[in-house]
Amino acid sequence: MALIKQNDCFYLCDSHARDYMGMPCENGTAVVMKFDDISCLEQHLYSLSVELHSNLFELVPVQLIDVESENEKPQRNRKRKLALESDCKTNKEDLTKLKNYESKRKMLFREKDCDKQKGLAKANNYEREKN
Repeated sequence: MALIKQNDCFYLCDSHARDYMGMPCENGTAVVMKFDDISCLEQHLYSLSVELHSNLFELVPVQLIDVESENEKPQRNRKRKLALESDCKTNKEDLTKLKNYESKRKMLFREKDCDKQKGLAKANNYEREKN
């Protein structure tokens, strides 16, 4: 698992087989989950730990450092802008399709409060049955 903080949100990347709520699932897929605050992330990790029984995991902090020099950034950005402009001129339809795809993808990754509540209820039920 990897945890990324960006723009006051937390993203949990989990390569293990998970269902749409991020819980272990035999036929699941890797997931990237977005949490608006640390308490929601904490609740999910607690629910996950309950579901995983005795399989322990460790959270380890990692600091990323940008090693790109200031001189390289404008060149890279200029090349990207030129490539995008040429692509836009020849493939406006493809660009529209890409934007539509990105919007749909973002909507799929937005976790709704009711999904969070279902996950917490599932974890609580499991904890009650366990005891």
